[in-house]
Amino acid sequence: MRPLPPPAGSGAAAGVSAARRRAALAWAATIAYMAVLFWLSSRPGGTVSRWNFLKLPDYVLHGAAYMGLGAVAHLAFAVSFRWPFWKRAAAALLLSAVYGVGDEFHQAFVPGRDPSWQDAAADAAGAALAQGLWWGRQARDRKRLHPTRISE
Repeated sequence: MRPLPPPAGSGAAAGVSAARRRAALAWAATIAYMAVLFWLSSRPGGTVSRWNFLKLPDYVLHGAAYMGLGAVAHLAFAVSFRWPFWKRAAAALLLSAVYGVGDEFHQAFVPGRDPSWQDAAADAAGAALAQGLWWGRQARDRKRLHPTRISE
């Protein structure tokens, strides 16, 4: 007699399916975040400045926004590819910085907004800060999993 096939949703096939779902969800979050950034940069200049309740400088807002993009992009690369940390960080930083430059170009066509290289630099700096935070989290997790022994 032949053995019965395993039930649907079990075994290695389910693991691959769950990994693909996680990757698809991470990329969907990254694309949604990029869409929100695009929508925000499509607002006329006066509208955006009215939303800045804390009166933070423009470069802080750019850095914070692109720190978020760098973080979700890093997560998307992490669940999609088995790359070492530096490759995931470089890819997330590159994606975020290129999107930031494109966003600045897009702002040239929005009334009351104008592109600036300083904003693009703040975007890249925010994405780089996100990679630093991911690195710190990875180092903390590694230390927690493999504590060093002082003596036997």
